[in-house]
Formats: sequence, structure tokens, C-alpha cells
Amino acid sequence: MLQDAVKTEIAVGVYQTDVVPWRFTDGIDYTFPMDTTIPAGGVVILARNPAAFGAYYGGQVPAGMVVFGPFANDTSLSNGGEKVRLCRAGDQSYGKPRNYIRIDQVNYDDESPWPVSADGQGQSLTRTNPAAYGNDVGNWTAAAPSPGQ
Repeated sequence: MLQDAVKTEIAVGVYQTDVVPWRFTDGIDYTFPMDTTIPAGGVVILARNPAAFGAYYGGQVPAGMVVFGPFANDTSLSNGGEKVRLCRAGDQSYGKPRNYIRIDQVNYDDESPWPVSADGQGQSLTRTNPAAYGNDVGNWTAAAPSPGQ
């Protein structure tokens, strides 16, 4: 889930005058569509399999919430812990690859101090404060899986 914590619209497909989409650079392989924007206070969900996500959660997805996916190459996140990093486009020097700037990341784990009840016991990791830095274990709790949480 990606939630706008600054309460302004975010265009995840534009860098200055270039149209260069945001992307996940670690954990999963996904690049947002070029025309994607997140409205102020809005939420988007990134699902490995959007059709399966929609079938499972059905009418539980709040109105206005958009589900993106699938991840490229059918990648999936490790149940044992992994680093997930969201980046926006940065500058590009002539003849060199574009730089990407970290927007947020989390290095989650399935052992304490991370909530261990989210490790195969029916709960999932849930971010408690979308405005706080994602790589703070104190910003996560175990809760029942639900879309948009």
C-alpha cells in the first residue's frame, strides 16, 4: 500500500519536465504507469495478482482506491523478511543510467522485534502511521489482513 502522507496530490509519473514513473527498486519489480497520481489523502494498492486480490476482497476495497499490478516477472515478497524500496526518478547524466531517489523503504523481518504473529499466523504487517518513516519497526503492527490498511 502506498498512502499520500503529505496531504497533497502526488504525480508518480513525472520528474520535473520528464515523464519518468516511480518504481520499486528492491523487493519487487514494479513501475507505476506514467499517468498515475495519488490524490491528497488517497491510497493505492499494489497487488502481485490484482484479479485474485479483487476476487478475495470483493466489495471491501474502499471507493476511490486503485489496485495496481501485477509485479513484473511474477516476483513475490519473502515471508522471511526482505527490503522493499520505493523510488522516484532523479537526474540523468548524458550517456549514463538515470539516478533514482529513495522515497521510502522497509527492511521487514519475521522475527522479533517485528510482530511475529504476522509470520504465517493469519495476520499481516500493517503500517500504523503512513506519515512516519517506513523502516521503523515501531511503525508496524500485526493485524487482520484488509485492503487499504
